[in-house]
Amino acid sequence: MAKSKLVKANQKIAKEVVGGCKKIETGVVDGYKRIESGAVGSYKKIETAAVGGFNKIADKFVDLYLTKEGESVEEARTRLTEEQNNRQASGVHGFDSGVECIQTRYYHGSDWYSSSFYYGICLEKDGK
Repeated sequence: MAKSKLVKANQKIAKEVVGGCKKIETGVVDGYKRIESGAVGSYKKIETAAVGGFNKIADKFVDLYLTKEGESVEEARTRLTEEQNNRQASGVHGFDSGVECIQTRYYHGSDWYSSSFYYGICLEKDGK
């Protein structure tokens, strides 16, 4: 009879310990979820602001320098995208205007750097 009282008491203590561990685990997980949600939310706000600012600058640049008479920014972007796709499909990179593009590499400190020197007007580089 004494043994069964000890077993019952031990089981009761074990249940309480397991229940306490579950409460701690739930509290910790919920805390991490709140921290993660806050960090992700902050990142999304920063990302939205940065992308929005870049798009405003890009739209202003297109409006000032790349639109034709009476053309909206969206129409100019569409036209420029089509022109770019046509150039890429035809294999033409820029155009031959007698432009010299000289690529150099130099070592400074512990890093290699690349430089490009352009003589004339180089509208589009070959991407290499």
